Amino acid sequence: MRIAVFGHDAADTMLARRIGMMERLGHEVTAFTMRRDEAKDRGWKNIDLGQTYDAKLFHRAWAVRGAIKRCKQHARLQGTDLFWARNLDMLTVAIAARRDARSHAPVIYETLDIHRMLTNKGTPYEMLRKIERRLMRNVSMIVTSSPAYEREYFDRIHPGHPDVALIENKLPLEGLPPRPATPLRDGPLRLGWVGVLRCARSFAMLQEIAKTFAGRIEVILHGAHAADQLPDFEEAVARTPHMTAYGRYTSPIDLPKVYGDIDIVWSGDYFQSRGGPVAIGNSSWALANRLYEGGYYGVPAIVPQGTEMARWIERVGTGRVIPEPVEETLPRLLEELMAGGIVPLRQIVADTPSTVFVDDGSELDALLSRLESQ
Repeated sequence: MRIAVFGHDAADTMLARRIGMMERLGHEVTAFTMRRDEAKDRGWKNIDLGQTYDAKLFHRAWAVRGAIKRCKQHARLQGTDLFWARNLDMLTVAIAARRDARSHAPVIYETLDIHRMLTNKGTPYEMLRKIERRLMRNVSMIVTSSPAYEREYFDRIHPGHPDVALIENKLPLEGLPPRPATPLRDGPLRLGWVGVLRCARSFAMLQEIAKTFAGRIEVILHGAHAADQLPDFEEAVARTPHMTAYGRYTSPIDLPKVYGDIDIVWSGDYFQSRGGPVAIGNSSWALANRLYEGGYYGVPAIVPQGTEMARWIERVGTGRVIPEPVEETLPRLLEELMAGGIVPLRQIVADTPSTVFVDDGSELDALLSRLESQ
């Protein structure tokens, strides 16, 4: 198939994974992407749709208009068999591009998270949901990474929506090193926080853990932090004993080192709840990458009760679920783990089949084959 992929950020890891898997399955892919950084070679056929910025929604709306103009009558869109759009803004671009190309090819709407603007109350947000509803009339199928997105969002907000296919954010099989042995290191328990670090509640709790356990636990942070959510991040880390931040890493190349550096990973997120008592919205519905990354590299996850991640952990067994308030229950769990509970838990993770954590492309292949045969 000739597939046109429309992406909101050319540097996005999951976008790169999706394009790479499509190409490995034998499809011809051309990406039409916006970017948050400088223009450069992405390793695939890419049409640059211009620069946009995080959290600047008015600029993004203007950028969408510009992207539609850039796509209009683009030669690479002629003869496209499938339009694949990541997120709502790029769905707008993809549908306009299909119209301008006078194509009747199917459109896939891929949503790997639900932005809080789609779940907020108020007239502007309802208008945004109406736009989404109208655009979905042109969609053949929705692809999500968590069953909660269908159950909690699309079923409730958009009844009668197109069919939904689930493709979890597992690690791509291509280029994966062998799974490591998981001996427990001597010394303090190393509690990790990995990924995009943006949850103020989690950060405050981990600071308190580092201080309270006074060297019995080392808190290790890997990933870029969101400056708008954690404005004093560097200063706070510097003044917190037994907490170390290593900054940005490159996935998947750096994952063996990142997870080899920790014994267990905190996977809670309250970003959508703005520090509230429970995870809500996308924070509650998502299945975070660290479930799969940590699991493959032998690191159990700790997740809050009542979330989709908790349901996943309860089903798979590769971590522990703790009730609210996590500021009270996490220290108790850590004491239990340091008393010997970490060893059997890490062994359970090591014994879990790799297929739980790794994407071999079969789900995407089945989806594309189904669309190709229609």
